[in-house]
Amino acid sequence: MKKIFIILFLLLAMCNALFASILDAYNIIIIPQSPSSYYEFIGIRLKTIFEEKGFQVYLNQTWDEVPKEFWYKSLKVSWEVEPNYNGPSQITIKLKDSNGITIQTYIETGMAIFSIASDIKIALNKVERIINNTEYNFKEPDVDTSKFKPINLNEDSVRNYLVNNIISDFEGIYKSFGDNWYRFAIIKQESRYVAFILETANVRFKPGDIKAYFEPVKRNLFSTTYIMGDKTTKETISTIDDGMLKVVLGNNNDFVALKLFPTDENTNSSTITTRDGHWKSSGSGFFISDRIVATNYHVVKNANNIKIIVKNNSEVNSYIARVLATDNTNDLALVSITDKEFKGVQSIPYSLFFDTKEVGTSVFTMGYPMSDILGNEIKITDGIISSKTGYKGDIVTYQITAPTQPGNSGGALFDKNGVLIGITNAGVPSAENVGYAIKTIYLKNLIEAAPIYIELPKGQDLAGKELTELVKILSPYMVFVEIY
Repeated sequence: MKKIFIILFLLLAMCNALFASILDAYNIIIIPQSPSSYYEFIGIRLKTIFEEKGFQVYLNQTWDEVPKEFWYKSLKVSWEVEPNYNGPSQITIKLKDSNGITIQTYIETGMAIFSIASDIKIALNKVERIINNTEYNFKEPDVDTSKFKPINLNEDSVRNYLVNNIISDFEGIYKSFGDNWYRFAIIKQESRYVAFILETANVRFKPGDIKAYFEPVKRNLFSTTYIMGDKTTKETISTIDDGMLKVVLGNNNDFVALKLFPTDENTNSSTITTRDGHWKSSGSGFFISDRIVATNYHVVKNANNIKIIVKNNSEVNSYIARVLATDNTNDLALVSITDKEFKGVQSIPYSLFFDTKEVGTSVFTMGYPMSDILGNEIKITDGIISSKTGYKGDIVTYQITAPTQPGNSGGALFDKNGVLIGITNAGVPSAENVGYAIKTIYLKNLIEAAPIYIELPKGQDLAGKELTELVKILSPYMVFVEIY
């Protein structure tokens, strides 16, 4: 008997030590606002529990209220109450990190003596005792803090995360089919991939639950821990081929899902080749966020693959990209650089103007026209807005006296203060000094309709600077678009 008590004591000590080692990497707790005023006391009680343990607590907050530089050492609390009118009620409390991974779970019950609220308070007392009996010593983790970004488990935010942080072709949004279908996101966490449920018809699961873990074995083959429909786990293997994911379950009952986003399996490829090794057409573009480029729809509409050439002084780099959103009617497109080598651009110096400029406004264009003849250096043309409407009275475009040639398509149109006011899209070969540019209000509409949130540049005050100085400041944010 004595040996049994010793073993139990050691097991308890090991559990506490493991728990402590997990929590030691965090010192901030985010407690969201309770969805029900009846259970508002839970958040207030948890605040007291974690503050007494030594955590800094953000009450009634979300990730957005916590400084981004602290996300890597923060945990967010969630809880779920299971009321029971004929027995003890239960509370489940989870601590999740900024990548949505559950770090710790507490499941405790009341005593079925008083009201449900009283029952939950008793359960919280049990949670408090567990936390109080756990050693906690915060140690600043040795991590690359820039990699920690919160993933809110809804499709828009997951798409945003994938566009800006995609690591491999296996990551993405998938959907299975049948009566108990799942829509889920596969995200790389540390050395493995995790499938988070976004939506499902299976009543035993809910958004945010984990459906599977994938450990890479070799290309397109994974050792898999799969969570079955009854919540039991199965150790098996998975394969992916041309966007089709297959989890081997046996008995002709394999789990199959189709990759829906992103669909371009070459987004992380470092090279693109054509039959003659050369791009088939080109255009211009410009950054509107750290990795999103605006251009014309007609530049990218026939693209099998896209490269974005970014030039900064004497440094020239080429990155793989894919189409994010298009507006065929107004000839606009957004392209996302998905190449893992691209680190993004910072502090875009220009702002976007969404009203209509007056006739006579001084303007200049920046782009890469006729690159096969004029070379792959940025070209500048200046002029004025000669009409608020374009070809045959088109209200979408300005008519400008700054000449535009093939390759200028998708380039930027600035006013004399370095404010972006349009996107060049056409010229008139038979007429000198006539060009057209799409007004930025239509670009704004496309940005707002994009599948991800795009934060527009705030810009700098560039008024009063000479054209030569403006060109020097703006040039690093203008890009050459190669189409294959």
